[in-house]
Amino acid sequence: MSADLSFVAVRVAKDHPDWSQERIGAALAEYREYLAYISANRNLYVLPPLDGDEVWHAHILHTREYEAFCKENFGQFLHHVPNPDPAMNVKRFGNLNADCCSQSSCAWWSPDELDSRPTSVTNN
Repeated sequence: MSADLSFVAVRVAKDHPDWSQERIGAALAEYREYLAYISANRNLYVLPPLDGDEVWHAHILHTREYEAFCKENFGQFLHHVPNPDPAMNVKRFGNLNADCCSQSSCAWWSPDELDSRPTSVTNN
C-alpha cells in the first residue's frame, strides 16, 4: 500500500489542528497497517486504532480517491462500518494479542453477513 495519502494528511490536520505532524504521520502508518491486516484477515472484524480511524474518516471523504485506493489495494470497495455492540467484545487493532484471533474472543462475519452486523455507535 504505497499510495500517496498526502491529501488525507492535509484533511486530518484540518480536522485536528491540535495534532502534531508526528502524530498525523503515526496515524497514517496505523491506518495503513490496519488496512493491510484486515485485507489479509477478511472474516475478522477488528476495530481500527483510534487515530487510524480518524485517518480513515478523512480518506473516505475523498470518495473517488478512496474508491480507487480500495480497488487497487483490495480489489473491492472496503466499507467502514460503525462500531458494533460493545457487548460483543470486539478487539481494537493495536491491542490484539495471541488469543484474539479465535472466534470466542473476536467478532467474525462472513462477507455475506456484513449487512447484518450490529451497528450501534459507541464512544470507545
